[in-house]
Amino acid sequence: MRLHELSVQNWRGLAARTIAFHPGLTVVQGHNESGKSTLREALRMVLLDKFTPARAKPIVPWDRKVEPEVTLTFDIGGDRYRVKKVFLRKRDAAELYRNDRLVAQDAAVQGELERILGDEAQWIPTLWGTQGVVELRQEIPATMRGRLISASQETAAPGVTWLAERLEEGYSFYWTEKKGDPNSRLKNVRSATLRAEAALGDARVALRAADERVAELAADTQKIDEWRQQIRQAEQSQEAAAALLKQWEAWRQASAAVERKREQHEHLVRWLKSWQEAAARLEAARQATANYEEQLRVAAP
Repeated sequence: MRLHELSVQNWRGLAARTIAFHPGLTVVQGHNESGKSTLREALRMVLLDKFTPARAKPIVPWDRKVEPEVTLTFDIGGDRYRVKKVFLRKRDAAELYRNDRLVAQDAAVQGELERILGDEAQWIPTLWGTQGVVELRQEIPATMRGRLISASQETAAPGVTWLAERLEEGYSFYWTEKKGDPNSRLKNVRSATLRAEAALGDARVALRAADERVAELAADTQKIDEWRQQIRQAEQSQEAAAALLKQWEAWRQASAAVERKREQHEHLVRWLKSWQEAAARLEAARQATANYEEQLRVAAP
């Protein structure tokens, strides 16, 4: 089996990433949390894992409503294969191509992959490891140990003997020598894994509850903002009413001043009229006096 290219989209913290495998040894290096383990996980799931909602849920980015997608191109048996899996919310959508020709879709893809891989389907989980810890994906037949050692001795690549030694050490660390049954150490590891998964499930429940509470707080915050806006509008209306009241008071005072001036004017008009009447009477008296004096003058001897 020869891997060519692995591509992921919307997978955990990776928006999009593609790596091409070297014909010899490919080393993927990077800082912590840069996505190395995420690529390893995607490679395993595209080859070995059947879809379940529980398996797919952890790989969906928590901050985006997207669908994780992984595509792998590889050669086996002289044919070029390309498998693509999209992990939807309730099911998976998968396609398998052989030499650019579609050979399986959706649920049939995993069975076709297992048929194509044959013994490779047992070798891959046997050799799978991450950061120095062997990850046990399934029960390993006791005969597989001998096959691994035999194959490693027939391969001319440097470091294979060391790999065989490490495999034997790892095998005896987790399985009994004679029957190949899981020993107490492996059982303890599995029990610890189950406890860790249960704790992780509890943490996810708590996280969902926290997310719901955050959503409630966001809704409450929005309501408070709306109330504040209404209060500001009411305050603005109150200020406008106060301004109108102030204008009305100024108008009332101006009206009062005008009324006082009108009254003063009427009083002045009345006084002027009475003065005119007095002047007329005085003129009439003066005229009568002149007439009387004229009569006296005429009557005098």
